[in-house]
Formats: sequence, structure tokens, C-alpha cells
Amino acid sequence: MYELVLYYMTNDKNNLIDAATNFVNNNKASKFLDPNYAFEIIDERHTKYILKWRNKPNIMTWMILQDEFTETLQNEFLKNYRVLDRIDFILVNKQTREPYGSFHLTRLPSNRSDGLCGYEIGKLVGNEKQRKKGIAYNATRALLSFVFEELKLDVVYARTKFDNKVNFRLNEKLGFTSIGKEDVGNGRIFIIMELKNNLR
Repeated sequence: MYELVLYYMTNDKNNLIDAATNFVNNNKASKFLDPNYAFEIIDERHTKYILKWRNKPNIMTWMILQDEFTETLQNEFLKNYRVLDRIDFILVNKQTREPYGSFHLTRLPSNRSDGLCGYEIGKLVGNEKQRKKGIAYNATRALLSFVFEELKLDVVYARTKFDNKVNFRLNEKLGFTSIGKEDVGNGRIFIIMELKNNLR
């Protein structure tokens, strides 16, 4: 799920941007994606869609952050994007250019009480008419190929609200396993899941 998390780089973000740009420009996600879709790196073109999706009650309920998402926040996010330790791919229909959803990789905060460190993935399916067609599954597979084949990470994490059964099952289908739970406040429990790089 899409969250505005301003974790600043501890290493060179340009390397991350370069890897993502190469991944998109060379169409490396195509072997996983539905042939009608492609990845773009997030920019101002996608703002109205992000705001629409992020503020839907049936999407917000699954988020860690529960505050209304504003254009000011999104503009701040994009302004600082080149120094944030994350990459956001927007999945778009190649014919209509209409976005389907957001698939991102973000560094976990270094001050976690459980000591967990590294990166986590997130996904937000905004186009509800296109759900349950395997599009999100394939897009997440493409994101994971970026994580493991391009960035050569050893492990990646995912957090999902305990009652978000659709996302939990999707993560399990992708090979994630549960390793713990996290109370993010107000009694809201998220399941922490892990996927190791089996290419190594």
C-alpha cells in the first residue's frame, strides 16, 4: 500500500534511480507484466490518481497512516523524491495511459524496536474495475525482479494489516512467510512478512 514515508538516504539514491530508470526504459518488467501494462516512475502526472486512490475509505483502512492525503503532501513528497530511500513504480495501461496502481520499494526506518532493517515492498491497486485479474500479482512479481535481479538484495519485507486477507494471500502466493506482528497504534495490528532471494 502507498504511504508517504520520508526516510532519507543513507547511501546514493542516484544508484537506485538509475537502476529503476534502466529497468523501466529497457522494459525489463515486461516478462512479468500483463502485455497491456507498463511501469513508469512516479511523477506529477500521477498525483491526481494517487490522491483519489489514497483517500478512498476502502483503501485507507488498510494503510498504516490514517490521515487524509493532500496535494500539498504529495507535492512535498515529489519535491524531495530524489533524496528519499524509495522507488515508486506506477503501473499504467499502455493504450489509455490510465494508471492502475502503485508498486513501491521503501527502506524500513532504522529506529524500529524489533531491529528489523532493510527494505519493504508496498502496493496499492487503485483501479478497482481491473481487480481480480492477476494484474497486481504480475506487477508485484515485476517489482520483486527489480529487488532481487537488479538491486541484488538478499531479503525484502512486506507489512499487511492482519485482516487484509486478499493482500496476505497474495503475498503468500509470491512466497512471503510471516515472521512477526507489529502494533502501529490504536490497536491496529500488521503482519510482518519476509521473502528471501532464492536466486543466490
